[in-house]
Amino acid sequence: QPGQRLGRTCIRPEVSRAYTIGDKGGASMGYFYNEHLKPIKLNKVPVRWADMDLTYLQPTAYDKQFRERLNDATVIHSTSE
Repeated sequence: QPGQRLGRTCIRPEVSRAYTIGDKGGASMGYFYNEHLKPIKLNKVPVRWADMDLTYLQPTAYDKQFRERLNDATVIHSTSE
C-alpha cells in the first residue's frame, strides 16, 4: 500500500516474522515450524545501530550492489525445461 509506506522501503528482515507461530496446530501439524523456524536463534546481544555504518543500505548503494549480484549470478534451469 503506497499510502502506508510513505516512501519508505523495507529490506528483507533478518529475523523471520513467522518465528513466533510455534508448532501447535496449523495445516502442517508443526512440520514447517520444526523443520524451518525452530532452528532460528534470536540475537541476545544488543546492537548499537547508531554506531554502525549503514550507508550501504541507502537506495543508490543498495540498488547498485543488488544489480551487480544479479548480473554475476549463475542462471539455473529446471530439469523439466
